[in-house]
Amino acid sequence: MNRLRIKVTIAFMLILILLLTSLGIYNAKLLEDTYIDTLSERLQKEAMIISHSFDWSIVNENKKDRFQALVGKWSNAGEARVTVINIDGEVLADSDLSSDIMENHRTREEIERALTGDIGVAVRHSKSTGVDQLYVAVPLYNEEQLLGVVRLSYPIQLAETKVHKLWLGQIATLILAFILFSVIGSQIAKGFTRPIEKITEIARNITKQNFGTKVKVKGKGELADLAQAINYMSHSLEQQLKHIHEEEKKLSDVLTNLVSGVLLINPVGTVVLANRMAGQMIGISTQSNQFLSYSNLITDVTLKQCIDQIFMDKKEIREELHLYYPDEKIIDASLAPLFDGDGEFVGVVIVLHDLTEIRRLEKVRSDFVANASHELKTPVTSIKGFSETLLDGALDEKETLKAFLEIIHTESERLERLIRDILDLSRIEQKRLSLEYKRCKLFHIVEEISQSLQVQLERKSLEFSNEIPQDLELDADPDRLKQIFINLIINAIAFTPEKGRIWVATSEEQNRITIEVSDTGLGIPKQEMHRIFERFYRVDKARSRNSGGTGLGLAIVKHLVESHHGSIWVKSEEGRGTQFFIELSKEKV
Repeated sequence: MNRLRIKVTIAFMLILILLLTSLGIYNAKLLEDTYIDTLSERLQKEAMIISHSFDWSIVNENKKDRFQALVGKWSNAGEARVTVINIDGEVLADSDLSSDIMENHRTREEIERALTGDIGVAVRHSKSTGVDQLYVAVPLYNEEQLLGVVRLSYPIQLAETKVHKLWLGQIATLILAFILFSVIGSQIAKGFTRPIEKITEIARNITKQNFGTKVKVKGKGELADLAQAINYMSHSLEQQLKHIHEEEKKLSDVLTNLVSGVLLINPVGTVVLANRMAGQMIGISTQSNQFLSYSNLITDVTLKQCIDQIFMDKKEIREELHLYYPDEKIIDASLAPLFDGDGEFVGVVIVLHDLTEIRRLEKVRSDFVANASHELKTPVTSIKGFSETLLDGALDEKETLKAFLEIIHTESERLERLIRDILDLSRIEQKRLSLEYKRCKLFHIVEEISQSLQVQLERKSLEFSNEIPQDLELDADPDRLKQIFINLIINAIAFTPEKGRIWVATSEEQNRITIEVSDTGLGIPKQEMHRIFERFYRVDKARSRNSGGTGLGLAIVKHLVESHHGSIWVKSEEGRGTQFFIELSKEKV
């Protein structure tokens, strides 16, 4: 902004130079004219004095030397050349030259004018002296008879020398005035441009979103009003930008944490926005891959075709997509065109909903209904079949009657267990199962369960070991812990061959307990391990059903462990046994 000050100062100085130069020229010309006019008036007065005091007797007496001396005296007294000329133009006497060598002056301009009875004034080059002269001629009378002319002349060169001295004085005065006014003008320009410089600096800071400084202008006037307006604008912009940043932060947080994927494509097909979930769904980086064409980013052919279609038709599209990259997913894609206030097409917004889990749950529910129906159908069919047989005439055969009734009883118990497990699982999943936390000793719980299952263990000659420290305690619901251990141990008994081994052990780390229920049973195939906690899923369907299991035990165990804010996982090697691990907190969470 110093350039503005320099420009204003230079402009002020140029105006000042022009003004002072014009004024100096005018004053100098005026002084020159005034000096010439004054000199002319002086010569006229001196000539008039000589005219009134002229004694023609000197001329008549032909006393030339005396007359010449008198003319010289007049010249010395007035510092002007004096020439006396008769009516015929003959030079009678001259203060500087001899009258004998001077030519007739009858035709001189000032002489002609004086011979008419008026005062003659002329400026011209003198042939006698060879310089420019100012001539003033007045008529000479003798008793009112015009007899000649007395002429006074003064060299213009002398007048110009004096005028030049006036010029030099004028120039010196103008230079001093110029210096003085330049200093004053510079200060005025500085005082005028400093607020403008400050305002410009503040405006530049505003463009850099730096709103800390304010313009301070003293006094009143347009600059003060402008400074106040700039300060108000700065504060207003600061508040607006703060509000915009807050809204952008909110929008960014919403988009980042949105469970749906969002993509924004501009009219030329460039992806200008993609949130984190969209990147996860379609396998793109939301940072490095933005501002690239959607045809290069999106790998799914169906989604590309939908985008191509909406660019052509400008109509909403909704499509369910089966994606295989980066993971297999089922996606509900909603595509809509975007238009501005003038109805111009400005892009496409795409919203992606992951339906994979919903479809999986739908399949699980469908499988559950089918499996539950199948599991319920088996005992019901048995009960119905044997009861119909009895009604058809087998009641009289006691051995048959007893065998059929035992089968009906067994199937009804199996049906009861199945219904109970289904109800328990439903309550657990719907969070309707309340837990009553107590301080529990794991050793005693496992010991009690092993005693209640002693018959089943002895039937297969299985060795059971309770390796839990007797003083180990944790906060849990004892009844649900028993249910967890019963399901796991019964499951181990069912799938462990005769003379096998089952054991329960624990390990501690800080405030966490890891419980291990292991066996030397058949093991679980690696490709089946991820499904063992599904409802009604059986690795060996025939063996599981013959053991009296409902297929819901491990699903119930998993949900009960999670209800205690714990986790469960399994390790198994086919033919060598299985290990179930449960991690729980010692203290109530």
